[in-house]
Amino acid sequence: MRFWWSLVGACCTSEAYARFVNGWCRVMKFTSDDEMRKISNLAQEFFERVLYDEKPLFVGDEATIWDVSMSTPAELLMRCSRYYGKPVSLDDLKLPLWKLLRLLNEGRDSGTL
Repeated sequence: MRFWWSLVGACCTSEAYARFVNGWCRVMKFTSDDEMRKISNLAQEFFERVLYDEKPLFVGDEATIWDVSMSTPAELLMRCSRYYGKPVSLDDLKLPLWKLLRLLNEGRDSGTL
């Protein structure tokens, strides 16, 4: 038996409503994205400039870079260090993404954002 999913509102809220073609309806709850929303401009810049070849649909507050990227550790370290102009460690990449983005942006001129 084949199931088809239809997601509605995933970009606007922290909930996505899924419906099977056969009429079953379920609500899928995602983790909070409150912290990610607070830094949405930093996240947008990161996805456009660092993870330019990957497009995550939803990034919750618990997500790390490993949850949104399929790049190798070496590639991520190089991209982050090159774009933000500071050393980045593997331990940094283990942080929740919202913390990593704040860390990467510490000391940057706000005019560059």
